[in-house]
Amino acid sequence: FNIDHMAAVVHTINEQNLPVAVDEICEIKDTPTMIAEIKKKYPVRPIFVYPDASGKNRVAAGSETSMALLRQAGFKVIVDPSNPGVGDRINSMNAMFLNAKNERRYRVNTRQCPVYTRSLEQQAWVNGAPDKSNNIDHPLDAGGYFIHKLYPLQGKPTLSTH
Repeated sequence: FNIDHMAAVVHTINEQNLPVAVDEICEIKDTPTMIAEIKKKYPVRPIFVYPDASGKNRVAAGSETSMALLRQAGFKVIVDPSNPGVGDRINSMNAMFLNAKNERRYRVNTRQCPVYTRSLEQQAWVNGAPDKSNNIDHPLDAGGYFIHKLYPLQGKPTLSTH
């Protein structure tokens, strides 16, 4: 729900019940435009969205919140009352890419997701947190909310909540 830098990462679940990033929609200006783009690209598919929890607070158009607009568009909105801790979300992502058992459980179609791929490759950390100064973090957040919700780390969180 970033103004001018909204991002969505489209996933499918394969036969092994594992996620594959198959498409992206990036640099969208606002929630109504994102909804229109998703409907244009996927007109007959059921749409499940795993958004940033802050969308329940932000007014996107008129007096409607972004979450309300997504629901009104017919999307199934799956979101917790608050976002997971950044460290937990990133650790969930890292464990899907390669876990302690040397299993690679998350795939990204790099041809269809070039911005997401570049963001995954180039995200830097500053003072113990992801660098947000270069605007490459938005696709990472989009993919991360989905991964953390469906494939969270098991056991005690290992990093701070924010």
